[in-house]
Amino acid sequence: MTVAKDLLELARELAGLRDRAEHAAVVYEDGSVLHLRGTPFGVGIPLVSDHGRAVAVVHTHPVPRTAPSLPDLQVLISMARLGVPSPKLATVYSDGVEATVSVYTLRGPPPPELLRLIEEKAMEYEALSVESRFDSSVSEKQLREQAAVFGRLGISVERYRFRLHPEQG
Repeated sequence: MTVAKDLLELARELAGLRDRAEHAAVVYEDGSVLHLRGTPFGVGIPLVSDHGRAVAVVHTHPVPRTAPSLPDLQVLISMARLGVPSPKLATVYSDGVEATVSVYTLRGPPPPELLRLIEEKAMEYEALSVESRFDSSVSEKQLREQAAVFGRLGISVERYRFRLHPEQG
């Protein structure tokens, strides 16, 4: 089983959790997975544990948001700073019928001078998302714009959609 397939299986599992809290699954170097439940505003991610460094994080967004938040990007960059080769971060948004999963893979730490630019742009979208009450079109716009920039910074973006109950569709 590949890490990508494992992440999608974790994403499917998390997409089925229907409450207003953020949930996360943290995958560590030894293959162990830590499941966490946070608040509607976020979930703390332990990047180092007895199982080694976090190599991937899959987490839910309880609001219609498929793009990464600033804290999401900071987790991805922190994993790279810890020396994790090709760390992955996946966001999961589910409306109860369909789930959208966005997977970000960082090929290496971005140049320090670009980190500020990434964070500033992410902050602009944080404000816009809140102002629009998490209108899904804002998230889609952010995702498209960031994907173009991320590609130049060594961050690949993959997107998956699936029905939660395929037998109903």
